[in-house]
Amino acid sequence: MWILGDISWHSASKTAELLKRLKGRKHLCIGNHDHKLIKSADVRQQFVEIVDYKEISFGDGTGVVLCHYPIPCYNKHFYGWYHLYGHVHSTFEWRMMAEVQTKMREVHNAKIEMYNVGCMMTYMRYRPRTLEEILEANNRTHNS
Repeated sequence: MWILGDISWHSASKTAELLKRLKGRKHLCIGNHDHKLIKSADVRQQFVEIVDYKEISFGDGTGVVLCHYPIPCYNKHFYGWYHLYGHVHSTFEWRMMAEVQTKMREVHNAKIEMYNVGCMMTYMRYRPRTLEEILEANNRTHNS
């Protein structure tokens, strides 16, 4: 399971307690509100990996770029890769990223696969989601 930053507004001890309740192996892309929390050994030990940025290849020429922050020109964005990010929540910044994607599609006639996976997004519903669930929910939203 990947958490793309801004883990919690709680104290380090409460955050560690909450993370222990999540099943599976947890990985973190550090968010702008995480630096104080990850100083805690109790929080750090909940994660298999803590990074700023991660690229994961699916082995078929595609993959996913993970980062807390949106990166409009993420690596391999014209080659079928996906980019999952948080940070912008459901604010004007998220709408700005949507506009950037639209312009990139218009200019380059390419499918730019960037998805805001902040937990407060309606398709996330404060729950862990698979990539397939995220894509399906976004396809329903854009095709309805």
